[in-house]
Amino acid sequence: MKITRKEIVAKVCYEVCRRVLPRYSNKRGPKKYEFWQLIAMFLYGLIYNLTYRDIEEEFLVSEVLRKALNLKEVPDYTTICKAVKRLREEDLRKLLEESSKLLGVKLEILAIDSTGLREDNASFYYAKRSGKKRRSWRKLTIVVDTDSQAIVSANIS
Repeated sequence: MKITRKEIVAKVCYEVCRRVLPRYSNKRGPKKYEFWQLIAMFLYGLIYNLTYRDIEEEFLVSEVLRKALNLKEVPDYTTICKAVKRLREEDLRKLLEESSKLLGVKLEILAIDSTGLREDNASFYYAKRSGKKRRSWRKLTIVVDTDSQAIVSANIS
């Protein structure tokens, strides 16, 4: 049987997560799904620009994808969403490092860029008129390998 690109992507996501993340994110929680399976599903969805519901649907219709992640049954989209919220910043850094190793990113020429992100959606005029305090700005810094265009590091401060 021919291996599809989506199956390869799912297997790579699973392998990266399995190497870096703990098996379960909560010691006392139910052990129905491994943490790395849920995060691998999320990464797969990021690559193919899928919503949480679309991720669930994609894995429901594809037995090949379920086998790639060793899933006996497909979790609900809310389970994936809650798992992503439990990801820590250090876990994300480790995922980036491990994926760059696995994909053979050479890190010869790097580009770095930063941008400011506002924590609320209120316009300046609305905030002034309503007396609402504006939340602070966050700084996002990203380092990218220019040859492969892979994100090597990201930091929010």
